[in-house]
Parts: sequence; C-alpha cells; structure tokens
Amino acid sequence: MPQLTTEVAQIAERARPGVLGVGVMNLESGESWDFNGERRFPCRACSRRRWGPRSWPRWTPAA
Repeated sequence: MPQLTTEVAQIAERARPGVLGVGVMNLESGESWDFNGERRFPCRACSRRRWGPRSWPRWTPAA
C-alpha cells in the first residue's frame, strides 16, 4: 500500500502542527493498514464509529 502511505503522509503534512493517525481494516480479508499506528491518541467518540461510503448497506450484527 505504498500509494496510500504516500497520500496520507501528504495529508498529515498539511495537518501540522497536529498529528494524524489512521487505521483501516478490510472486514472481508482481515488485512489492515495504519499510519502512525505506533502512536497513542486519546480515544474520542468518533474514533469508535464505523465509517464507510454511503452506498454501503447498513451494518447489522450477525445472528
């Protein structure tokens, strides 16, 4: 995922003096990727939500 790393690094540079941290996971394959994943960030409400394109079906728990 070198292209993703490069693009997120550019966004992080513009966010200075703030620090950007990103983590994503493909729920089908289990593959994950992070940027600044080794850093600790305070947990905020928005960091605990599921995010995705509006076209995705609503998430429902497995029975």
